[in-house]
Amino acid sequence: MRGISRRRLASIMGAALFTIGLLPSSVAAVSPPGPADVTATKLVFTSQPTNSLAGAAINPAVTVSEEDASGNVMTSDSTSQVTVAISNNAAGGTLAGGDSTTVSNGVATFSNLKIDAAGVGYTLVATSSGPLSAATSNAFTVIGSPAQIAFGQQPSNTVAGAAMTPSVTVKVEDALGTVVPVNTGSVTLTLASGPGSLTNANASFSNGVATFTGFSIDTAGTNDTLLATDGSWTATSNAFTVTGAYHLAFVTSPNGGSSGAIWSQQPAVEVLDSGNNLVASDNSSLVSLSISTNPGGTLACLYTTTTLHVTGGIAYFSGCYINATTPGNYTLLATSGAGYASAVSGSFSVGASETLAFVTQPGGGAAGTTWTSQPVVEVLNASNAVVTTDNSTVVYLSIGTNPAGGTLSCTGNTYETVVNGYAYFSGCSINLASSSAYTLTATSSPSWTPATSSAFHVSSSGQVKLAISSGSALGLKPASGYTTKTPKYATVGRYVTWQFTGGAALAGQRVNILVATRVNGVWSTPKYLKSAWADSSGVVAFAWSLRSAGAINVRIQWPGSSTYAVSTSTPLGVYWK
Repeated sequence: MRGISRRRLASIMGAALFTIGLLPSSVAAVSPPGPADVTATKLVFTSQPTNSLAGAAINPAVTVSEEDASGNVMTSDSTSQVTVAISNNAAGGTLAGGDSTTVSNGVATFSNLKIDAAGVGYTLVATSSGPLSAATSNAFTVIGSPAQIAFGQQPSNTVAGAAMTPSVTVKVEDALGTVVPVNTGSVTLTLASGPGSLTNANASFSNGVATFTGFSIDTAGTNDTLLATDGSWTATSNAFTVTGAYHLAFVTSPNGGSSGAIWSQQPAVEVLDSGNNLVASDNSSLVSLSISTNPGGTLACLYTTTTLHVTGGIAYFSGCYINATTPGNYTLLATSGAGYASAVSGSFSVGASETLAFVTQPGGGAAGTTWTSQPVVEVLNASNAVVTTDNSTVVYLSIGTNPAGGTLSCTGNTYETVVNGYAYFSGCSINLASSSAYTLTATSSPSWTPATSSAFHVSSSGQVKLAISSGSALGLKPASGYTTKTPKYATVGRYVTWQFTGGAALAGQRVNILVATRVNGVWSTPKYLKSAWADSSGVVAFAWSLRSAGAINVRIQWPGSSTYAVSTSTPLGVYWK
């Protein structure tokens, strides 16, 4: 310690011993600084004052914190005091409850701040007993006592009888025009000017506002005004216009039909003004359909819903029908979400479910060959009359009895939409032959009672055999010894019987008999003579006689082909002499 005087050394040692004496005996190390070591530099409103009633405590309580430059609260301080006063005195009010308040962990809480005068734009200032910068609060409003009523949402132009939108509101205000959030009392609307009666014209206050939901005026008028009354307080609205009452009307009423069948005439509903003019500007109103006169049924619309927006003032419904548990006369009711006067359709009948029937039976014929007689299916009502108004039912064909596992095909489709009650099928055939009979089944959508066709045969391709019946032997000269390749001669006046044997291809089928004659050695074109039915074995018998010498050539045409070249038999002629 060279260079230090005895007096200076003694002073240093004494100071060191004094410092050591101040330390607790248990201290082993010094901890780094923590939150308790924050040094506050400013005051901050951490819970801002909110709008309040004059003379009532601001709620929630206002709080002020001691913070450093980084916004950390000096939680180690529970001794400093903070005072709150009015900074911007918007209406000359007096503040109560802002006296000095001791902080707790760096926060001062003011739970009973009150200002006695209503005003807009008050602010508070917080100051500290220490060297902290003051803080100014956000602006707030002190609401006075209820002093008047006023319209909030003014009435808008509307249609007579329709709910006014948006809903009219009336508010309770203090003398400065601030809403007073009262929840008691009510207000009534009347017409200050203009004709008519009001609906839903009374409403109660909620948080200082009365809302008139569903309010309407039933009479047209221009420059109408409303008067709102709450005791001695009144308010008059802005002027508005009430146009003539709109109402609904059916442009077309449904024409009915069978239960579950889509109507051929679908309902359409229009919006009309008081002069019965179409409101073509309306593209937003909703129109809903329901059953009005209802013996027992439910309404459905396949292609739309039963509620539609109008387009150009008209709602067009599509695919509608009634599933009727009880047949009878029905009507529909059209209503509007805008409150327009409703409309009822004309009466229409909904009958019992319909049935299907084969009006033309499938012809059958050779396998894979288009039948000459194509199926036609009709839709019948409960009285077995064709439903000529039906243009929507879809009829489906399928094989009913299928002895050979064949496949049905049609050059059109195996399903067809009926036209005036009939479903016409074309180009139908079955690909596999069988000695047993086939049938077809007709089903539909909607699901009418199905139908089954008559039995028919599908045979292997080939010609029908033609021969002279053995029963005609007595009519021949000579009586025997003739084959199908040699001329057949018969005695004038005697009948010759032709026998056509076709087996399954002809069984139970109707054939056409064609006859050609020979004049001056020239055969004429075969002409239709008559029709005949084949028996269950596919045999057709035909008898013919001439009263003078001559010759005929006979052939037949049967179902299963479309041209003579394919469908007719080999001719077999007889000469009478």
